[in-house]
Amino acid sequence: VSESAIIDPNNPAYATFLINGVVGDTSHIAYPATAEGKVVFPENQTYTTNNTFGQGVTTMYGVGNELHHLTGVLKIGIVGSATLQKVRITSADHTPIAGVFDIDFQSGKIAPTSESSSVINYSFGSGVKLNPSTPTFIYIALPAGEYPSLNLRIYDNEGGVMSKTIKAPSSKPLTAGNIREFSTPVSY
Repeated sequence: VSESAIIDPNNPAYATFLINGVVGDTSHIAYPATAEGKVVFPENQTYTTNNTFGQGVTTMYGVGNELHHLTGVLKIGIVGSATLQKVRITSADHTPIAGVFDIDFQSGKIAPTSESSSVINYSFGSGVKLNPSTPTFIYIALPAGEYPSLNLRIYDNEGGVMSKTIKAPSSKPLTAGNIREFSTPVSY
């Protein structure tokens, strides 16, 4: 079990992990993870103002000296004039997209557990004011895989709610370690 990762803001491609105890010859690393060695894809994600994803939401695993991504990131623009409060993202076919997953460290394959969920709650804190012409981008970290469509339920600070289904522009899977951008912003 590691303490929280220390990420250098001047070089965000690297993180320092402080391990409690002694690491054996063949080490298996997962971050974020449970004490039992299962990987975690965060159900609660938060908007960041620097056009990136929140800290600790990109799940990774390692065997020996190699570290690999398990997460891909969706970049979705939203335009409008409301102040957003939150977005609830649900896989249309109820495929698990968050929570605790089993992992085979040799192959990097993951499998959902009873603690997996098909929902991600994305928060804007006290709210983010949209612009009618310049998109506000949200970055949603998901397990790498195929998602034909996702349901977005967008909530604003005035009590308004909008539902939108987004579909992948092609049948290509969401690949680990990459950001997939939707070219057309969601109009709220």
